[in-house]
Amino acid sequence: MLKDAAEKELLEKKCKENEKQLIQRATDEKLSEDWLKENCKQCPSCGANIQKLQGCNKMTCSSCKQYFCWLCLAVLSRMDPYNHFKDFSSSCYGQHQHLRITGYSSCSSITLKITVKTG
Repeated sequence: MLKDAAEKELLEKKCKENEKQLIQRATDEKLSEDWLKENCKQCPSCGANIQKLQGCNKMTCSSCKQYFCWLCLAVLSRMDPYNHFKDFSSSCYGQHQHLRITGYSSCSSITLKITVKTG
């Protein structure tokens, strides 16, 4: 009888610990999702989470190497990705951060691929 009570108590203790771990994991996942929503955009080509730290609005996905516009997430041409910012009909016209009076300079944007691992 005493052995059964001790086993039951031990089992209840383990269940409570597992429950706490599951709640903590769910909380961590929710916080990670919220952070991603606030700080990242997804590559329009592969869906990788990208965070812009500095640089121009012409981005290169660190996962699939696709060029895209940070502002509108349009996929940019491989031949002339800066044309997007020179096109009068583009909503991003003139919003390339390294604009010169005589044209556009090339620049490098720093991007991070953000991956959340759980479990």
